[in-house]
Amino acid sequence: MPPQNTRGRPKPVAFSGLFLPSYEWEMKIEGVPVHEMEDTAGERGTLFRYLRRQDASPRRIAELAISSLLALAKTNSKVAIHLDAFEAVAKSDAPLTDEVADRLAAKLPGYWGCFLAGVRRNPARSLLFISTYVEIEQASVVANAAFASGDYGATAEIVRADPTLQIFWCEESLQRLASAQDLRQTLSARLHAWVQLQLCVIAQASIFEADAAQALTLCGAAEKLLDGTRISPGVQWLKMAKQLTGASSLANLREQLLRDGTAHDSLPSEATIKRWSRGAVFPQQTPALQVFVKRIAERSHIRDPSVSADQAYAALAHMYRIANRLQHTHWFALQILKDPDDSITRDFAAWHAHHLAADCTACDVNYG
Repeated sequence: MPPQNTRGRPKPVAFSGLFLPSYEWEMKIEGVPVHEMEDTAGERGTLFRYLRRQDASPRRIAELAISSLLALAKTNSKVAIHLDAFEAVAKSDAPLTDEVADRLAAKLPGYWGCFLAGVRRNPARSLLFISTYVEIEQASVVANAAFASGDYGATAEIVRADPTLQIFWCEESLQRLASAQDLRQTLSARLHAWVQLQLCVIAQASIFEADAAQALTLCGAAEKLLDGTRISPGVQWLKMAKQLTGASSLANLREQLLRDGTAHDSLPSEATIKRWSRGAVFPQQTPALQVFVKRIAERSHIRDPSVSADQAYAALAHMYRIANRLQHTHWFALQILKDPDDSITRDFAAWHAHHLAADCTACDVNYG
């Protein structure tokens, strides 16, 4: 079934381990090319590439791995135990083989751990999702090993006994996982856990990210993105944008944005904005959308002279990130849930309330 509110099909399911996304899947959701997240060439960001290059030496791989581990060790003392494993490899000039690469990969802190070590730091980019994936990855080593071996029953028992993992799995999903006869039959249960993980972190981001308080003041609560007879975060986000300017209609909104010499072709077309308002497509991350948000922010003082353009831009951009995440999560929920709109609205509210009560501690509520 093609998605109704996005342009093109979302990134296909590509898990890392039991229920974490691959970084290609994650970056597709974020709308950021992987290479833009990587550290500068020749440093930690290239570690994954080197692991499978046939012309790379074990010495070079070990140097990159040690660099990654040293970076992680600043915040995680557990990774220090891996450093010795690379020193011996670094002294070798033997040709790289798949066996050597696999052995090195097994010693790394994990798929997402390595990725986080190689991420180029950008103050404007939140790493909340990736940091959460690293925490779950560290808790999933035993479960991932059982899953990789095809022992789905044991995997379910491991998850059920681990509070860090079990919070994202309802009993029905665990039973489906345990009874799976092949990898394909595990997908719906794993996607259900992924949906809960996304809602958990989206709710956390909606409260604790840097611009969350400003967004709450200027745009309203993140739960408003789920308003309506059916979930359509892009529609609700556009309403927030329109509200910021005090425009009386979509036509009036675009008329406002075209003032002060703004070129027609630099903004989304009138037809495109109407498609957003109907929920036919979700606003895509394009240069035209960036101009749209910028012009909204510059006009926000008309409704409230005390609001600066920077404040309005930060608030609307934050709400866009939340809406984008909810949009993708909803699309995948459509594939596995009988009543995804009610389920997502209910569970998002529950995760939101939980984070407020727990003051940004680890999620410890189970959802069915």
